[in-house]
Amino acid sequence: MAGKKGKRRLWIIVGAVAVIGLILLSSGPGRGAGGLCLVKVTADKTPVRSAPDTTDSVGTLPAGLVIQADRKSRSNGFRKVLPRGWVAEQNIDPMPGSNCG
Repeated sequence: MAGKKGKRRLWIIVGAVAVIGLILLSSGPGRGAGGLCLVKVTADKTPVRSAPDTTDSVGTLPAGLVIQADRKSRSNGFRKVLPRGWVAEQNIDPMPGSNCG
């Protein structure tokens, strides 16, 4: 019984290390144009809009949340955040080492 728990724990650790390694490889600062754009929300209850030119809110984000943003999609003072939505650039700051263009 103890052998099965040990093997299971080992596979969980190996899987976690593999996932962390893939994340670091895909988002490291040395990745140049292919790196991720990560931004930190600076204002509490930041509205998320369906488009940069609308006033309709599809949700809100709490201050301190780190999210992925599109590197190139910017319009009217808004940046597209993934998976969908637009946030005012005045309410977000790029994370150090992020490639936000």
